[in-house]
Amino acid sequence: MISILHSRYHRQQQVDLFMYSEAEVSIIFQWELNSWKPYLKEMQFCIVCLMELLTKLRTSLFFHTTITCLFQ
Repeated sequence: MISILHSRYHRQQQVDLFMYSEAEVSIIFQWELNSWKPYLKEMQFCIVCLMELLTKLRTSLFFHTTITCLFQ
């Protein structure tokens, strides 16, 4: 479980990442990782942004780096 900070309502929510496959959670574009680093470090995400990101992972053919360690 990851603590999710919704930027619109400013309240924390929990999202179960186990509903996604390991590949969807652990693989991400390098440019996405770079732009998300400040948020990943804080372990806080906008829930809408996170869902959009996971949707991109489903449709992407180019996998560059993993972020599994950031979710442990």
